[in-house]
Amino acid sequence: AVANRSRALYGQLTWAPGELYSVLDGWAFTGGVRRTEDRMWGESQLTTPVFINLLDEDISESATTWLVSASYDFEQAMAYGKVSRGYKSGGFTALSVNPSNAFYDPEYVTNYELGVKSRLLDERLQLNATAFYTEFTDLQFLAQDPSGVGFYVSNAAEGTSQGVDLNFSAMPFTNLMLGGGVQYLDAEYTKGE
Repeated sequence: AVANRSRALYGQLTWAPGELYSVLDGWAFTGGVRRTEDRMWGESQLTTPVFINLLDEDISESATTWLVSASYDFEQAMAYGKVSRGYKSGGFTALSVNPSNAFYDPEYVTNYELGVKSRLLDERLQLNATAFYTEFTDLQFLAQDPSGVGFYVSNAAEGTSQGVDLNFSAMPFTNLMLGGGVQYLDAEYTKGE
């Protein structure tokens, strides 16, 4: 049996300086920070007809993640840029055939994003476009044990994901709403396993 506990403290502040500095009218700047503390504890057992206790673990981790962004409001559109840092805790696989595969590291991700959100034609048409680039360190993934029996969580060294997302929603008539979108995604492991 395995138990998890996650605690976090988060704060975010947005500053729109246009009221003080007219040259910055339409701009908004946002910053945020999050402190997370995770704990996983319990016993892990060998997945055979005879269960043998392999692990009696108590793992504690903590991470500080953040977000910074800037946006500019036009009359019918808003353009923005954002950079953020994320985290997913590590731990151990509860039922592991091989004790050497039982533990996995935390995953860290840094995301860069540029986008435009618009409301046109008296807000009857909404068009959104986003381009993003994401870097992963110690990317977590589900792997099959080399013996062919069972699965465990493992880490790849590094990976990236990048792409573009386009979507729209339109209301040509009062009781009719149309929507759709398309996304291009290119993801790969960039270093080792």
